[in-house]
Amino acid sequence: MANYRNTHIICLMKVKFTILVVITFLFLSCSKYTDSDFEYHVTLDNIQNSLCMTDIIDSVKYIKLETTDVCRVGNVRQTIVKNDRIYILADGVFCFDMKGKFIFSINKKGHSRNEYIAINNMNIIDDTIYLYDNVSNKVLAFDSSNGEYVGNTRFSSGVAAVYGLKDMFVIDCHSMHYGDVKNDERFLLCPQKDIHDIKKSYFSDSEYKLIVDGTTSVNDRGITVSSYFGLKAWKISNEGCVAFVEIAIPDKWQLSKSVIAKSINNLVLPSTETTENKIYGLSNVLETVNHIVGKLQYGNNFLYFIYNKKHNQTFFYNTITDIEPWHILPFDFSSSDGKCLYHVVSSDDISMIRSVCGTGNK
Repeated sequence: MANYRNTHIICLMKVKFTILVVITFLFLSCSKYTDSDFEYHVTLDNIQNSLCMTDIIDSVKYIKLETTDVCRVGNVRQTIVKNDRIYILADGVFCFDMKGKFIFSINKKGHSRNEYIAINNMNIIDDTIYLYDNVSNKVLAFDSSNGEYVGNTRFSSGVAAVYGLKDMFVIDCHSMHYGDVKNDERFLLCPQKDIHDIKKSYFSDSEYKLIVDGTTSVNDRGITVSSYFGLKAWKISNEGCVAFVEIAIPDKWQLSKSVIAKSINNLVLPSTETTENKIYGLSNVLETVNHIVGKLQYGNNFLYFIYNKKHNQTFFYNTITDIEPWHILPFDFSSSDGKCLYHVVSSDDISMIRSVCGTGNK
């Protein structure tokens, strides 16, 4: 955000359909499944340039976050909404209630056991906030109700990210050796009491060594990992790895195998000259009880989708619009709590809305 004023959360709700999905298939490996293994199949057959908000959303709620000297959020990197609390990872962690009132922050920097140098990622399981400091190579645990320090666990160097599960850790080692464990798999699952006792490992294919922002997301059901080029997503939890969702697109929109291979081998994304009118780059996959949302790369632009689980219906779109100018919504979403989708609106976006609507428009 350019400044610290007028930070908002947008909450989008869809309540016409209710279906609770219980995933019952557990697998020991996440890189060798056929398409029939995936829980949801999303087919792209039409792209809408502009999607009307009322086609997909029943109601919108704006939450203005409190702004004082002790809760200046700054550049938002991650958002988690859980137990009627909003947790924002910026230069530290800031917690608000659902009315936007500031509750607490975690922002002690240093080398002490309850301090961090830099936070790489955040997730919340049960009543515990897990923060991974990839400079100090440690996970710090805090009470999610009050921000009090609980403990920390140190890891070997070369770990890209660590996520907490119930009594377990998911280690993103990005194909690097972790301690004495010599394997070529990206994600390792181990008990929190013995982080060197690797129970399972996932994703040995070289495609998953290419770390792209947004290809991992967290929620109560586990860690969602998406294949950037394969347009598929899995969930990692205590029980194992579940094949979650796949996106099927016509051949005319697919990248060639040679472009994908070159990108993976060189550890760089495809060049713009070879991706015109091509769809790839699955990321930002989030889930509610009723829907799955995500983002794709479409040439030099982005393409978004909302999939209705119950009716097996999908909208692929470039923008969301409505007749009212203040109904300017985010293209993609930053968090979900099972019922709603959320996005943090920066002060720059608010300034743009005011320039359209006028400063006196509430």
